[in-house]
Amino acid sequence: MTVFGTHVPISSWTLVALVAGCLVSVPLAKLLAARTGWSRNATLTTLMLLAASLAITLTPGEDSGVYEFHPCLSIGTADPIDGLLHSGGGLGGTLLNALLLLPLTCAATLATKRALPTLFFAFLLPALIEPLQTLIPGRYCSLSDQAANTVGAVLGVALGYLLLRRASRHGSDDATPEKAGDQGRGDAR
Repeated sequence: MTVFGTHVPISSWTLVALVAGCLVSVPLAKLLAARTGWSRNATLTTLMLLAASLAITLTPGEDSGVYEFHPCLSIGTADPIDGLLHSGGGLGGTLLNALLLLPLTCAATLATKRALPTLFFAFLLPALIEPLQTLIPGRYCSLSDQAANTVGAVLGVALGYLLLRRASRHGSDDATPEKAGDQGRGDAR
């Protein structure tokens, strides 16, 4: 599939993984929300975005019949810095890689209401995804993709943090759907 002039390696495995991930997300979100006190809807959104991100990045690509090891950094290139910076599919590929994890980390920040652990996750996830792609047929590891994923993930945490700060300044923490529903029923707590 081509998006923004960039080849995106999506196959039928991507759809299978996406459906499976969403099916697992529903009961897992309920369990996590009950144990952590996080909003069930925000937790479900975060888990579904995680499932989508993993389905897009860790399923075999269209040319999955070809199984070769592709290192993250090409050794022996004339200019290794140029190879590092331009190995991810051009401007379109860089944009798509930056946008891939942004909604996930924004949703995770909003769900947990904590930026620091989510920031750690924003650095960890791309550092795991790209090297794992060397083991998946039809996938290729790229340090420029990892850098773009990380930048997008960090921007997602920043956006989530800004939205949390804005909500706390406007006092909307008291107007969450769960609390608003409890107040409307007159529950005594």
